[in-house]
Amino acid sequence: MNKQDYLKLVRELYLANFNMEKNKEIAGYSFPLYAFCEVKNEKFVAHRSIKIYSYSDYEHCLVDLRQDFTEENLHRDFFSSCCQELVEIDEHHHQTYLTYVMAVEKELTPEEIKKIKQTKFSKSYWLGFRGWCDLRLIVVDLATGEVYCNKKGKEVAGKYNPDWLEEKVTELYE
Repeated sequence: MNKQDYLKLVRELYLANFNMEKNKEIAGYSFPLYAFCEVKNEKFVAHRSIKIYSYSDYEHCLVDLRQDFTEENLHRDFFSSCCQELVEIDEHHHQTYLTYVMAVEKELTPEEIKKIKQTKFSKSYWLGFRGWCDLRLIVVDLATGEVYCNKKGKEVAGKYNPDWLEEKVTELYE
């Protein structure tokens, strides 16, 4: 599978629940696909005007297509810049996921896989009272069809598997 075919599949994955933009520039870098989702949660008693609590969760997905794996964007400063640019902190902010998906055509080496698994980034706001932001790093090896991720990325890594995506998109249009 090539990068463009993979991008089409990911776009189909995001279509139902995310707002998307093509060629979005974030933190000085242009991404072929950017997707954003906000989920608001509220609890009421008896009437909507009597609110017990309200909070919002967010996900920002940055899809990057590469010929081969590079570590240029896998540093704390880049992720911190992304958070500054994308995360809006208010009294209802609970959690933000920054999902960075890198699809590479050249097969990954064991050292690169180790680097991916060790990458982590988390930022709390107001000691956690205004929520936090966690990085989900997903690297898709298009040569082998394997998906590698950091610890937080394990929650969603299966959804980025090229075979799984192809199967779901095919089911969608049958």
